[in-house]
Amino acid sequence: MKDLSVLVSSFDNYSDLWDPYFKSLFMFWPKLESRVFLISNNLSYDDKRVKTLHFDSQNTWSQSVMSALKIIDSEYVLFSLEDFLLKENVINSKIERSLKFIKENNGVVLYLNKNRFNQVKFQPKRLYVKMNKETPYIVSTQAAIWNRRKLLEILNEKESAWEFELNGSFRVRKKMDNFYCANDNIFNYRHHSVERGKWFRSEYNYLIKNGIILNNHERKKMSYYETIIWYVKKFYGSMKYRIYKY
Repeated sequence: MKDLSVLVSSFDNYSDLWDPYFKSLFMFWPKLESRVFLISNNLSYDDKRVKTLHFDSQNTWSQSVMSALKIIDSEYVLFSLEDFLLKENVINSKIERSLKFIKENNGVVLYLNKNRFNQVKFQPKRLYVKMNKETPYIVSTQAAIWNRRKLLEILNEKESAWEFELNGSFRVRKKMDNFYCANDNIFNYRHHSVERGKWFRSEYNYLIKNGIILNNHERKKMSYYETIIWYVKKFYGSMKYRIYKY
């Protein structure tokens, strides 16, 4: 797929995640043919299948992503964060079909996992759904196929990843349309693996069990208390959205 590249956003302080990320990527997507790019500062990932792009550590998150997108020449990018560790096989035909769909429908973005968008209503027989512009975080860092030029238009070089999602979602409501989500989990990592610099306990245990990381990995796990607090906040956040909507 010459018109699709894979772009993984990261930085040096998360370099310990690169090995588990790419182990998972190439294990669950053995037929990956697209070029793979990694955003970094000074460090590089030692694998000939991965091209590391180095940017100043003083850059904002958006500055580095924008610089990477200007280097990549494919029309579309499959964008991912470094803690989206695949848990299921990626089927090339589904990626190809999704790429064809976003092209034919002049899509800005096609999110690849329905399990990350619980607020979207999916119809059983439809492969893709057009998202309402009022959908919270319609601009998201969740794994997706983006039109590279459209993503560059949405990004603001002053913003962090969180600000990009929040502010970008407001920016696009007046000037952009054609945001889509797959009625499937095509690039399925189920859940991000790290929160505030620590492994989710379930993610850590999964990676240990499957030999993707060693038991003495330097990154700390969330405590049981931290885990419970995170899930409580997530629950109340979803309830707040439902109350607001209805």
